[in-house]
Amino acid sequence: MELFTALRNHSLEIPDQPALMDDEGVLSWAETQSLVDRVCLGLVHQGMRRGRGVALFLSRNRHQALSFLAVARGGGVAVPIVPMMGQERIETILQASQ
Repeated sequence: MELFTALRNHSLEIPDQPALMDDEGVLSWAETQSLVDRVCLGLVHQGMRRGRGVALFLSRNRHQALSFLAVARGGGVAVPIVPMMGQERIETILQASQ
């Protein structure tokens, strides 16, 4: 079963149950499904294309999880960027992911 089919089915079965938790609070399965769809649509409008890299410069929280799911939902390839990588390595990764 595809990941997003499972996410959608789960959000229909238990929409109000917790799906993501972080310092900002809790997101239900229904909220997670909705946010992933909205972020994916926003990324597509910003130029995300199937099979292309999308750099994600985020902390470890709900935003990172939602972004990874949204990129995958749109067929993109998530390229995580971590500040401690250093400028040169980040530039190399960004160039290689285009």
